[in-house]
Amino acid sequence: NVVRKTGKSAEEARAAILGQLAMMEPDQAIKMTAALPENERKDVSQRVGTMLMMSDPERGAAYMLENAEPDKKGQVYQQVVAQWAGSDPNKAGAWLGAQ
Repeated sequence: NVVRKTGKSAEEARAAILGQLAMMEPDQAIKMTAALPENERKDVSQRVGTMLMMSDPERGAAYMLENAEPDKKGQVYQQVVAQWAGSDPNKAGAWLGAQ
């Protein structure tokens, strides 16, 4: 069978679907992500947060930081600023300065 039946491919599919949903229905995507088992939530949350950054950078940044592991927060700040600065460097800088 060409399609892998592993848990990892199912997680990747959920992340892709919920990431796309985050662009159209962010509240629903966040709700559905929160309902996932904890071991699946991390990767999906990252994808949802990244997609939220495209439509609502402040909300996406807050969501990503809220769902980041404590030892990964520095990396998340870098990711948020790098992504946001591409579309609005002034707001990205102001947001970072307010943190």
